[in-house]
Amino acid sequence: MAYSAEDSIALESLVGPMMLDCPIPIASQGILWAAIEFCERTRAWSNQLRRTINAGTQHIALAPDDDASIFYIDDVRWDGGLLNPVTRQEAQDLDYDQPFGFYRPNPETLSLAPAASSLGVLSLTMFLAPLRNATSIPKMLYDLHWDAIEANALWRLMKVPNRPWSDPNQAVFYKQEFERLVGTYSIVADKDGTQKPLRVANDF
Repeated sequence: MAYSAEDSIALESLVGPMMLDCPIPIASQGILWAAIEFCERTRAWSNQLRRTINAGTQHIALAPDDDASIFYIDDVRWDGGLLNPVTRQEAQDLDYDQPFGFYRPNPETLSLAPAASSLGVLSLTMFLAPLRNATSIPKMLYDLHWDAIEANALWRLMKVPNRPWSDPNQAVFYKQEFERLVGTYSIVADKDGTQKPLRVANDF
């Protein structure tokens, strides 16, 4: 994993006094996996999509940010009306003039069910996480959530046995600290409505 200026600053912090013997590439991988878990647990990284869709369109490319994966989507609407998640098989049996549901044939595509019969507006929320092979992590995650990401990364690195930087007791502490921070974030997110029930249909 190559890393940006923000990554380098974070890595310098992480491999400071507590992790002197941990090679930078290993610490970098720990940070990446920590950021992925934090995003998937908290839904902290999201993008809104609002797009005018032409008649006859069924499959829409979602185009997430660089180095990002869409791990689920929510609040999918057609002209303001909420669409229902369906399977690909269920989509074949729907008989409506306009989209009634949606499914995801692959990670970066949303399919309307049925296809749009006239011009309309699609809106949705994409929840993102870094790709497993990402070469950078968004600055937003560093600025707002570095304490949680650092705690998770230290837990991941220190729990590995028989390494100069191994420390099982400290690993337990950092795991507990990460869980506390995730819980704190989730409580705050609940208040502004971002922690919603999952509404996604995947066929991949």
